Amino acid sequence: MTTSWRPQVASGWLAFALLVAPPPATAAARLLTLDDALSAAKQDNPLLIAARANAAAAGYKVDEVRAGYLPQANVVASYARGTSNFTPRPGFSSFRLQLPPESMTSVDYYSAALNVSQTIYDFGKTGGVYDAAIADGEAAAADVKTTADGVYVATVAAYFAVLASQELLQAAHETERQMQRHLELAVAQTSAGVRPKIDVTRAKADVAGATLAVITADNRLAMAKSALNAVMGLSETTSDYRVERPPAPAALEPALIDGSLQAALAKRADHRSLRAKIDAMTGLTAAATAGYLPTLAASANVTYAGLEPKALVYNWGVGATLTWSFFSGLATKSAVDELGAHRLALEASLKNLEIGIRNEIETALLALHEATERRAPAAAMLGAATETLEMAEGRYQAGAGSIVEVTDAQALVTQARAAAIGADYDLEVARARLLKALGDVDWST
Repeated sequence: MTTSWRPQVASGWLAFALLVAPPPATAAARLLTLDDALSAAKQDNPLLIAARANAAAAGYKVDEVRAGYLPQANVVASYARGTSNFTPRPGFSSFRLQLPPESMTSVDYYSAALNVSQTIYDFGKTGGVYDAAIADGEAAAADVKTTADGVYVATVAAYFAVLASQELLQAAHETERQMQRHLELAVAQTSAGVRPKIDVTRAKADVAGATLAVITADNRLAMAKSALNAVMGLSETTSDYRVERPPAPAALEPALIDGSLQAALAKRADHRSLRAKIDAMTGLTAAATAGYLPTLAASANVTYAGLEPKALVYNWGVGATLTWSFFSGLATKSAVDELGAHRLALEASLKNLEIGIRNEIETALLALHEATERRAPAAAMLGAATETLEMAEGRYQAGAGSIVEVTDAQALVTQARAAAIGADYDLEVARARLLKALGDVDWST
């Protein structure tokens, strides 16, 4: 069994050509193309907006962590008023000095200081956190692409669901008109005494059934438009548009499918995201492990202080500090163990994703094969059903056939139309899903 990668439509069936033609334009209905829908979803879909915001936040986090490599400086200025009575300290004998008596007299005190500190070496604490922030940024950027690919498939599926619903509504209206003609024919035949009255009753029931089908198809179209509006990110309900079938897409080359799993692993954004998150765990683990070791920092300060703003006295100082928390109640060990467990979980998730990607590719390929091969027999079925209906109507008009034969033929046409429309819808959605599975959705975000 051979499969053509480019969708092929069986030619020669006028009924099928009429079926897939877009409905006539109305003054109130604007045209919404697939490109329009994709552009709207790209700009306004809430999931994409959130993913972009998360990626921006991850970028700011990198800048925040980078500050650990740079000097930290602050200025402190203060003013106080209070008493300045001498306070003895342990070991001080007040008998050695003649101290002034305690007093409630208060004085002003002004102080200003510039403090600068710089971490010299922390055995990888800052470096590990910085590497983790870089990896988280890469993961967030990949998550944007993953979300965009999902929105792309959802938009294509929703758009073609509207198109299919639109065509099914058109077919339902045509069926209703056909049933009305059958009723008129049955009335004429009954009035002429050629047919029994039950034919009129049966035809009336068929008309009522066709009307119910129109109501159902119209409601399904409204629901399909609501779903498309949601994926496009519209905050208000609108249905004053029609869609049209886009040009046939380029063929999917068989070479694209060969070695698809390894190629997909290299291109899939969700796979890149998980690998980046594992890298982030590596950086965080290095930073946590550095908690066992000391931190060396340098500091410098300049102060101005005194009782009057015009008579401040300056002082300066420089120094170095070695801080070593050699025991933290096992908090460092627990942090390292926790990050190791998180890494194992991410590695298992990565393995599960690779299995899922293989299944996704295989499923999408099977769906594409099926939908491609269904189109020709669906078109043939519609052509044969249309011809059968014409013959049944001719026989009935000539007095040779029955109303049941006409009704059955009409039901077959309705079924064939739905099958043809469904095959077209399934083909477009299967193609979009295969592109996503292979990591080949070309949709700039």
